[in-house]
Amino acid sequence: MGVGWLLSKGTEKIISRYIDDEKYSNYVGSTNGVADLVNKLTVPLTFTISFLLVFTLVSGGFPYLDAVASSTRPLIWIGLVFSTLWLGIRVINFFANRYQSLQIENLAEEHFDKERRRRTYVSIFRRVFIFVMILGSIWIGLSEFANMEGLGKTLLTSAGIAGVVIGIAAQPILGNIIAGVQVAVTQPVRIGDSVIMDGNFSTVEDLRYTYAVLKTWDERRLIVPMRELITETVENWSHTEVHQTCPVFLYVDYGADIDAIRQQFISAVKDNKLWDNKTEPEMFVVEVTANIIHLRGAVSAVGPIEAWTLACEIREQMLNYLYSKQKAYLPAERLILKGKDQ
Repeated sequence: MGVGWLLSKGTEKIISRYIDDEKYSNYVGSTNGVADLVNKLTVPLTFTISFLLVFTLVSGGFPYLDAVASSTRPLIWIGLVFSTLWLGIRVINFFANRYQSLQIENLAEEHFDKERRRRTYVSIFRRVFIFVMILGSIWIGLSEFANMEGLGKTLLTSAGIAGVVIGIAAQPILGNIIAGVQVAVTQPVRIGDSVIMDGNFSTVEDLRYTYAVLKTWDERRLIVPMRELITETVENWSHTEVHQTCPVFLYVDYGADIDAIRQQFISAVKDNKLWDNKTEPEMFVVEVTANIIHLRGAVSAVGPIEAWTLACEIREQMLNYLYSKQKAYLPAERLILKGKDQ
């Protein structure tokens, strides 16, 4: 333990002393990146080196310790495997966090597509690598206690039924893990996307091993299995770009002044701060029934939330305008009263 601690702390001191702070900050964005890495790895690296030295000792490095070696070798091997696993997880998390802070969080707003794609890669593949590392560590750890080749043959020949049962039971979990990798590669949804699923408008908050976390507009969390993101229809409002157009429907009577309503609508949209200043607002008569005229306006904003809010505000303003300026031509039922002589 003492040797491992001295080696790890010595490495940290040497790196911190001889690193070129100015040059490193230009390329990495922080003068403490490598020092932070070594600092995070000090404890697991100390245990790994310690177990490695002791394992070398009980594996024949000291011929006078045969009795001790035979009884402690398996335990030391397990300690070495788990300390190495601990070290590996620390390394994966460190580089994933550094990549996120340097290559994702520093992106400008116009690079939203690249940002969400990278966040999705980091979120899923970080967990996949750790999961594979854990499975490999368990397999390597068991190799000290049993002949894995013989164990494999035994499982194939004498535990076929049990294997089928376990495979069926684990099918949903494995299917969701594979679907998670597919989501990371094909990216039908990404972290930060605005989606509608099962009638709920949500934002993709996180992508885990087997499920996705969707945050609804009213602060609820939907836990959706990964397979549903592949097999079910998901309405993604920001798959390629976040710019969004929303409709505003109005219903008026036949005597309404359509041109005046259109001009008021366009003016209200352009005066609103949520308008994107690019896409011209428009209004058309889309349907005429026996009683009303159906108007459809279109508003646009820089994102789905902004577009929805803009549509709500414009709808409210147009209702006030119709009531105050064209109240006589709001939708109404007509009754024809006939006199006695008719």
